[in-house]
Amino acid sequence: MRKSIVALSFITLACIPITSALVIVDSVVASSCIYYMKQFDWGCNSTGNGATQYTCRCGNIDWLGSIANCIYSESTDIGERNHALKHVGTRCYDKSKKLYDYYVVDFIQFYENATDFLQYPDSTKDIEDQVMHPLEVNQTDFKYYFDSFQNVMDHVNKTQWFGWGLNFYWVVIIVISFIYNYRNVFFRFIPSRGWNRIKGRLIQSALFRNNDYNTTYYLADLIPIMLPSTIEFVTISIFWILVIIFSIVGYDMMLPNAYLGGSKFFYLLDFISYRTCITAFSLLPSMYFMGIRNTPLSYVVNWSRRTFISFHKTIAMAMSFLAFIHSCSWTAYTIREGDYAMWAVDAYWQWGMVSMIILGLILFSSLKWFRMVMYDIFLILHHVFSIVFIVAIYYHVNTLGWLGWCYSIIAIYSWDKLLRIFKIAISGNLIKKSKVEYFDESVIKLSIPREGMKFRFMPGQYTFLYFLQPYPLLNAWQSHPFTLYMDPLKPDCLTAIIKVKKGVTRKIYEHILRQSMKVSNDNLEIPLVMEGVYGNSLVSARLNSTYDYVLIASGIGITSIYPYVLELLYQKRSNQTTIRLFWIVRDSNELLWFHNELKFLYENYCDTNQASPVLRVELIVTRNLVLDNLKLSGKENSSSTPNSSSLSSIDRVHETAEEENKMLDDQESRPEEKVLDDKPSKFTSFKNNSCFKVSVLPVRSRPCLSNLIRINKIKNTTHFIVCGPSKFSDSTRSMVNLYRLELDCNYDIEYHEESFEW
Repeated sequence: MRKSIVALSFITLACIPITSALVIVDSVVASSCIYYMKQFDWGCNSTGNGATQYTCRCGNIDWLGSIANCIYSESTDIGERNHALKHVGTRCYDKSKKLYDYYVVDFIQFYENATDFLQYPDSTKDIEDQVMHPLEVNQTDFKYYFDSFQNVMDHVNKTQWFGWGLNFYWVVIIVISFIYNYRNVFFRFIPSRGWNRIKGRLIQSALFRNNDYNTTYYLADLIPIMLPSTIEFVTISIFWILVIIFSIVGYDMMLPNAYLGGSKFFYLLDFISYRTCITAFSLLPSMYFMGIRNTPLSYVVNWSRRTFISFHKTIAMAMSFLAFIHSCSWTAYTIREGDYAMWAVDAYWQWGMVSMIILGLILFSSLKWFRMVMYDIFLILHHVFSIVFIVAIYYHVNTLGWLGWCYSIIAIYSWDKLLRIFKIAISGNLIKKSKVEYFDESVIKLSIPREGMKFRFMPGQYTFLYFLQPYPLLNAWQSHPFTLYMDPLKPDCLTAIIKVKKGVTRKIYEHILRQSMKVSNDNLEIPLVMEGVYGNSLVSARLNSTYDYVLIASGIGITSIYPYVLELLYQKRSNQTTIRLFWIVRDSNELLWFHNELKFLYENYCDTNQASPVLRVELIVTRNLVLDNLKLSGKENSSSTPNSSSLSSIDRVHETAEEENKMLDDQESRPEEKVLDDKPSKFTSFKNNSCFKVSVLPVRSRPCLSNLIRINKIKNTTHFIVCGPSKFSDSTRSMVNLYRLELDCNYDIEYHEESFEW
């Protein structure tokens, strides 16, 4: 709770500069006076408002005195008056290329000097002939100009409130999520049965019955997409509806208009441009809050990294959509007016073009297929483009008045970078020599020394590693997330297991192979920089010794699940509670790189004297390969034999791929259980017992997740914690939801997923 309050405080402080964006807008009085006075001939050969005309007028003492008098006569509020005078001074400074630099005190002097020479304007003579003296204000004529700019100002203010509304929507979502995390405090009156239904049908349900929200699907067999969960889809849909509504309502037009003329076409283009531009700017803080690594929101809500990135991408797409409309509207406006060439030379216009090009490159490089093919390049480009984008939008609006939004994202971005440096600092020695083990071509095991680390590691947390070999200059600029766990046999180290794929992991593996030819395997090392720990510790903080836990891992997902097992075992637990660990692997080789960890559990926590021990570990091998290399010596039950009779509780947890797909397609039907043939196991060095079991499935079959879930009889509050490939996690979640809804019991059935797919 304390971290949540701190995070909310930071969010409030970060939003302080945003509030200035509501007042740094064009002055109605100043703009009305400028447009009223430009109708007269001041010797500039034009009544336009281009740079040449501004340079001419700002050097004319009669025009300066007329403008100052107009502002004094039309505004009695000192703050409003000074703001209007400052606005005119800024216009002269920018449009004259810094030739004229006037301050408020200068305009006061212009006003005082002009009072003795003011004349009432002649609507004919002063328009046709050059004015040689300061002019008074015709109140009847001036009202038209004032009403015109007030109409524009009302639209701008309305648009800014729409932008705030979109940000407030995300505040509401965060508050709802926060309340849900502490639902047992706020909604004690709702029974567990009710929460199980809500979780099963909304919070953790897939959007479509036969599709899942972690798995990658291909649109038209070409574009990879990930479907959101039901609750995410509802959240995203409401947001897009608000974006569309806020973009199309509230266009109150005053025609003719001194600023926009009498054309409804130009009027709409201008107002649409204002609406989309300001709304897009207002989304920047929310977009960055969702996307940065050290988002303070992680202390408030229990969202996975995938959820944060999903919302980050949604806001980014909405912001890009609005910015694109803004750019098209202004381009069409200037082309139709015929002065595109004049506008295109202005710095703000050029920086706007740069920002749109960079935004397009960010979107393109963030596509999932691009990340899948060139993830390392994506990481570098995303950082570089983000910095250039911030610089571009700053210079795009630094003379227009909406710098508050820019300051806010600079603060958020700086917060993230500073916190990254801080987390590197508390991780001990800057460059760590990590011991390396490698297993065939699939797995690398790192033992990272804990010397100097100033943080407490908790289950569910991970770190970002910067590998300084084999390419220091390239690798030092990119970091990759890896799950950590504490190996009880190596108390001075944190262990990370890396699945060798492509990109940086393949390069590291090849580097280790080359190194192994020069030194012994015991001396294999790789230098790296460790960036603290990340991950929401809310689940680990709520581990309870009175609850039952079912932990299910597939493949390398065991590295996320194992810390939970240890943390639960360290608690003083009643014999009435159970901890069940299921680990599903493709073949026996995956058991080898986790041999020591399994052996520690077996020798220290497997009580074979109990018929129903607290800890039960069940390993499922989906390929019938030789298991002789795995030697788990220690306590064994000699009466147990590794045949189908001793494995009855687990041997039936399998089915063919076709049957599982059919089951997932029709989840209401209960799949028929299959039993392994009664053949002796090739796993000869370990005999199964009531605590530790190994099952080998037939070739080309995989576990029946439905049966795997239903093995666990719900007689207490039960937590399922799952980690594995996206399809595996999707299927497991689906089965837990079905089981939760079928039982409709009054025990809490929680589901937590360690997912890093996005």
